[in-house]
Amino acid sequence: MTMGTNNHAQVPPRSRTRSTKRTALMYGIGAVVFGLLFVMQLPGGNSWLAFVAMCVLGIAALWNVAKAIIALRQDG
Repeated sequence: MTMGTNNHAQVPPRSRTRSTKRTALMYGIGAVVFGLLFVMQLPGGNSWLAFVAMCVLGIAALWNVAKAIIALRQDG
């Protein structure tokens, strides 16, 4: 270890591999949950409110997939 300008030891930055993979896993699980809820809503979409709920669940699933991909790309 080397000494910094303020006489404190400089430690090398930790690898973000574990935390980014954990983050990607959480977003992936969220995407699966929202995706399953979306699929379960498909047959019952006979009212306007059910259609809006189905759209919100679908968007939430896609949002979580995108966040998981971004988290995995930050790993490299």
